[in-house]
Amino acid sequence: GIEFELVWLDKLVATNKQMLVVDCAQGISLMELADSAEEGGHRHSTLDPHIWLSPRNAQSMVRNIAAGLAQIDPTNKAYYEQNRDAYLQQLIQLDQDIRDGLSRVTQRRFIMYHPSLGYFARDYNLTLVAIEEEGKEPKAAAIARLMAYARQYNIKVIFASPQFNPESAKVIADAIGGRVVFFDSVASNYIANLRTLLGELVPAMESGG
Repeated sequence: GIEFELVWLDKLVATNKQMLVVDCAQGISLMELADSAEEGGHRHSTLDPHIWLSPRNAQSMVRNIAAGLAQIDPTNKAYYEQNRDAYLQQLIQLDQDIRDGLSRVTQRRFIMYHPSLGYFARDYNLTLVAIEEEGKEPKAAAIARLMAYARQYNIKVIFASPQFNPESAKVIADAIGGRVVFFDSVASNYIANLRTLLGELVPAMESGG
């Protein structure tokens, strides 16, 4: 249900009726976007589209993609299955390494401008608090609450995506004597990207433990 799909998918299908559309989210349980640090309330119910940033979800997506490729190219089904299985092993190892890396972290909260790591946080028992409010820049009162939240839990790192304006993240980081760490949710090397995230996330949360 992301904007590109809502605007273009029906048109693409209509112009190519023989095209196979593979739902990579098939079998994945969708969740709502992470909350911002608003007082006692809850943001409007919006499903989180960032399913790929969970290594568990990524395993389901790989299976769905391989099945789609085999469907349109059955002659090479064994090839797709071989590649699927090899990549699944890497994702399983990544999942275990993340669990091991986070196992001793006691302060399991982090702040992020755009809440793209909701599924990641869910899978690893972390609490993600978003700066962005329903896709918009936060108001002054929300920024003040985020600053108080960061001080309460001794959070010194604010995560931000390079695709979004990091100004609010920088304001909060400066106020708490912290820093901004950028995480690209669509980096080309998926496994290396999440390993880099782990390397930033663990010390960031340990500093508040």
